[in-house]
Amino acid sequence: MSGSWSSAFVATALLFPTLVAFRDCIADVCLVSGVSMQPSLNPFPDKQTLDKYFFSRYFRDIVLLERVSVRSGRFNKGSVVMLKSVEDPNRLLLKRIVALDGDWISDRDEKYVHIPRGHCWVEGDNCEHSIDSNEFGPVPLGMVFGRVTHVIWPPWRVGKVETLSEVQIAKARKKYAESNKPEEDERFIEIESSKTESVESIMSNLDLTEAEKKLIRETMKSINDESE
Repeated sequence: MSGSWSSAFVATALLFPTLVAFRDCIADVCLVSGVSMQPSLNPFPDKQTLDKYFFSRYFRDIVLLERVSVRSGRFNKGSVVMLKSVEDPNRLLLKRIVALDGDWISDRDEKYVHIPRGHCWVEGDNCEHSIDSNEFGPVPLGMVFGRVTHVIWPPWRVGKVETLSEVQIAKARKKYAESNKPEEDERFIEIESSKTESVESIMSNLDLTEAEKKLIRETMKSINDESE
């Protein structure tokens, strides 16, 4: 009996460091929380899924993290990665790499940012509910420690996590920017047009030469330009 216990202890002692090394260097699994990567991760189940798996709304994705490429310094734009938060290193984030060192990218305020050497720009697929590089800027590549390759749970979600091309990323960012572009105030447009119409109507009632009208128009235009 003591022999079996000692054998089990030796096996466990040998297996534990092997498991730790595997998780640190090869692959690991992670439970996804939050909605910042929807619809790629943790999507709201559609009606068909709810009809088949009524309990699906209570499940969160579990993903496979591949670490070999990251440890060897291979980073690809469009891939989903796990990284430490710049604001809180104890917090882990799942985001998509949108730009790498040397790239120029516009943030959500339409300001261009140059990605410094050894850094990357990450964003969530669900832009409206994502705290990412638009808030904390470029992220050191050393804080990235895993690439998400597959969803392994729940069963109806098992599959490969898509790596987006640069074209797909650009289209998604453009769509978000257009959907959040402030609309011109129609009242302002009406006021400006009424100003122009008022000046023209006044001039039409005066005995002015074309040169005098041109001078008035140019003067009004310069006033409007200065006010802007």
